Amino acid sequence: MTLEISEGGMSAIVEGDLRIGEIADVDVPLPAGPLSALAIVRHKTAGHFGFEFLGLSPAERQQLSESTKRLLPHRGTLMGTFGL
Repeated sequence: MTLEISEGGMSAIVEGDLRIGEIADVDVPLPAGPLSALAIVRHKTAGHFGFEFLGLSPAERQQLSESTKRLLPHRGTLMGTFGL
């Protein structure tokens, strides 16, 4: 479950265990379309992980920018879908 997301990375609750510095494939449903990217684990605390996106294309960065702007009004809420 994604908790926070920005153009630089995201935090999420993840089943299983990842190590700091490990590279992971992340798939995130976003309002501007699904994002599939590589990310490095930067921090972890009891199932809560912080990821930094790696090697995003300009189009993927734009997708994140558009999506975060659309999600901003929903900050602090749990959303079942992205039908905004």
